[in-house]
Amino acid sequence: MPEDKKSKIVQAVVDRVVNDVVVAVIRHPDAAEDEPDTFKEIYIPGERFKDFPNEGDIIPIDPDKPDVITVNIGNTIYCEVLFFMAYADNEQVIFKYEEKHTMSGLYNDADDIAAILAARRKFWKAANDDKFSLERKNPDKQIYFSKSTYWTDKCQDKELFTAFVRQIAFKGYANNIQFEAVKFGSERIPNKF
Repeated sequence: MPEDKKSKIVQAVVDRVVNDVVVAVIRHPDAAEDEPDTFKEIYIPGERFKDFPNEGDIIPIDPDKPDVITVNIGNTIYCEVLFFMAYADNEQVIFKYEEKHTMSGLYNDADDIAAILAARRKFWKAANDDKFSLERKNPDKQIYFSKSTYWTDKCQDKELFTAFVRQIAFKGYANNIQFEAVKFGSERIPNKF
């Protein structure tokens, strides 16, 4: 009895919109390594989108199912922030945050985007507060923000949902600045958060 192989989620590029169908392209899964420009078109029903995407937009898809992978599902957005405490005994500390929001499941829903960005701002403030608290309790150590990870109660793929959150930030919905330029206590949120 053959086993069902789990499909791998890949990033597709929107090529065009024809009538009510979004046509996205991926590198052809059967292409040889010396054929880098061999593509496969994926046809996605328009009803999976709140608004049709623009040409060149990147969307996550399952190549075995001609559909958009829904990352914005769930009722709670979670964020895990890792802090690195340097000097003497180097150690790491993890803080977790959550925000309630029922998401639509539509790929580019404006309300979902606003809720995710609002949660991200709340998590950023809480992470800064926790950093200051760690600094007061550990005056002999330097506390650094190491990384943040996002997921929801119904989208457990942390890597995919974190990429989705950062893609939203990169598109200009939030401050488009690099982490290294941001000091803790700043209200600006870096894209790497």
